[in-house]
Amino acid sequence: MHWIENFVKQGDIVWDIVAIIGAYTLLLGKRMKSRGGERSIFSFEPESSNFYSLNRNVQLNQLSDFSYGQSGDRGIELCE
Repeated sequence: MHWIENFVKQGDIVWDIVAIIGAYTLLLGKRMKSRGGERSIFSFEPESSNFYSLNRNVQLNQLSDFSYGQSGDRGIELCE
């Protein structure tokens, strides 16, 4: 995950596709917050149990100011 430190900059928009439990989402969310930047992270997870874990991890880490969603047969459900 060290590549994120050099690659992602403040103001970038990040899409975490197939976020699973949100490892990259959480890392990026905390990193951007610690540098005083606005978070522009969009995380998507198609599998229900992983999406539940992603949602729980986002809440536990108080990263509520970005978008995440579950994709499936009916399209994408966003949680904000």
